[in-house]
This record gives sequence, C-alpha cells and structure tokens, in this order.
Amino acid sequence: MSAYGAIPRKPVELQPSRIYALKKRNDGEQTYTHMVCVHVRKDDVPDALEKVMRTSYNETLIEGSTYPFRDPMDKDTFQSYFFGYDVVVGVLVHTDGQQYEDGNEVSLAELLGQGASTATRHDLLAKAQWPEQLGGFYYVKPNYPGRSSHICNAGFIVPTSSRGLGLGGLLGRSYLIYGPAFGYLASVFNLVYLTNVASAKIWERLGFEVVGRVPKAGLLRVPGSDREEYVDALVIYKEFVPH
Repeated sequence: MSAYGAIPRKPVELQPSRIYALKKRNDGEQTYTHMVCVHVRKDDVPDALEKVMRTSYNETLIEGSTYPFRDPMDKDTFQSYFFGYDVVVGVLVHTDGQQYEDGNEVSLAELLGQGASTATRHDLLAKAQWPEQLGGFYYVKPNYPGRSSHICNAGFIVPTSSRGLGLGGLLGRSYLIYGPAFGYLASVFNLVYLTNVASAKIWERLGFEVVGRVPKAGLLRVPGSDREEYVDALVIYKEFVPH
C-alpha cells in the first residue's frame, strides 16, 4: 500500500539469481563467502524464512530510527505490505573456493550440488539455515500510480546480527540490476532520515542524488533513551540504466 492506495501492476517474470562476494575477514575464518540475491514471491518463501524476515523487520520498527511505522506488524499485515509486489532475499552461502564475478547470474542447481538440476528458489530457501543464512532482503514496488508508476521505491532490511559486514551495499548493488529488470525506469526513496547515515552513504556511492529535504519528517527514537525527537529526511533519486 502507498499514499495512493493499492497500485495495480502486472506481475513480472521471476529474474535470475545474482551472486556477490563478501568481504574477507581479517581473522581468516569465513563461514560464508558469498551472498546470493534471489527474486521471490510469497509462495516461494517457506514459513521459517517468512518468520525470520518478519522478526527482523519488526526489530527494525521497534528501533524507531529508519522506518516511519511505530508498531510491529502481525503476519497478515507484514505479508500484505512486504509481498505485494516483488521481493529480493539475500542468502549467505559458502561456495567451497569457487569464484564468481560480482553481480553475475548464478545457477541454483550449482549452489545446491549435483543432482539438483531442477532446483527451484523454494528448494534453496527451504534447505538454508535460518536465521544464520539471512543476509538481508528488500521489496520493490511502484512509488506512484498510473502515469508515474515507472518510478519505484524499495525498503531494505539487514538483520541486526548481520550488520557491519557490507551487506547493505551488496543489496543496493543488486537493486540497480533488479529495479530495471522489473520494468522501472527510476527509483526514489521518500524518507531517508538524516540519522540513517549508513543508508545515505550507500546510495551516494551508487550514484543516487539528493533531490529534496523534508523538515522534521520523522519523530524518531533517540538511541539509548526513551526520548523522541523530530528529524529531517532526504528524498533520494536515481534514473536506472537498463541492464
């Protein structure tokens, strides 16, 4: 849903999965080496993953510093809000030394091993260990209706346990591929609060530009206290380059 209500949109074909290398750890230990971004619909997502996604999303809402919603969402509300259009899930994997070019398409059968030539998205997600293998996820939906529905919006979540690993940047890079693949010509983020420094830096690195500023756009929680204060928000935009 948006300020314009439900915006009709024809479903797009499921897009190929994409793979990205994780940063190498200084201690030499590397449980996972890559993140696979998988385009899914609600029916592709097993219950265990949906629950972890919903929990991660609600934890972010409770933090009260990045999304405008005040209250956690129940199952029906979350599914309606998050799975109304297209969703991309980042799955952490170990490729046993196999190297891949960042952003390239990757075979799910290859990731699951021999004998999985008919592997589906659901197979990969059902075999994964949750929440350990959840690198993050995001929705993509039209930001405006009708004549402006070629401009999309997206909402990103990186689980608390996976932050600080550069996964938000990898998800952002995948968005530059999936957004145009879903048929959109541009992207706009309506409310990037000034306190969300990490997000703003990611979009700056990826070539987005600030096209506006909304004063006192959010009454956000002050970290480490029970207080709230008004914070300005940036409007950030980028025209997509088709892939």
